[in-house]
Amino acid sequence: MALADILDAIRAEAEADISAIRAKAEKEAAALLTRAGEQARAEEERLSHVRDEAADRQTDRILNRTRLGADRAFRAEVEELYLHARRAAADALRSLRGTPRYEDILSRFLEECRAALPGATALRVDPADEDLARRIVAGGEQCDLRVEPTLDSSGGVELADDHGLAVRDTFETRLARAEGVLRLGFGDRVIRGSPS
Repeated sequence: MALADILDAIRAEAEADISAIRAKAEKEAAALLTRAGEQARAEEERLSHVRDEAADRQTDRILNRTRLGADRAFRAEVEELYLHARRAAADALRSLRGTPRYEDILSRFLEECRAALPGATALRVDPADEDLARRIVAGGEQCDLRVEPTLDSSGGVELADDHGLAVRDTFETRLARAEGVLRLGFGDRVIRGSPS
């Protein structure tokens, strides 16, 4: 075999090897590209879920803040309505002074205080109630009480003894004692929409 034939055979064999290597490399490159594409799609899907989860968390945070804000605004409005109702109740109680019923109310307050502090010596009333208190004391079993117009109240009495003990029964003290029950009842009616 001539040298040219040998070189042609080597060249042909090298070209065949190069073609085989090229085909194998192209096949492996195609496989790599396919795997890379699959991995890229998987990563994109994972990131999409991560973005969706992050967006969901952000949406949840916004909704929670909105709910909290609405709850605060609702509670503030309920509180304002309650305070308005309480002021209206206090005004209604204040308007009882001067009505025919008021003498009975003041007499009952006095009896209840007298039961709690039988040794009382002084009956304190608002200056607006002084004449009425004197009539009640003069006309009843409370004639041993000294009437003192020193109480600041929209209606009611305070009994005191000589030892510094005192019992107060006024519209204001009754409202204050009922505060918790009134507030709960009012809130329940507002929230549940119970009829009055």
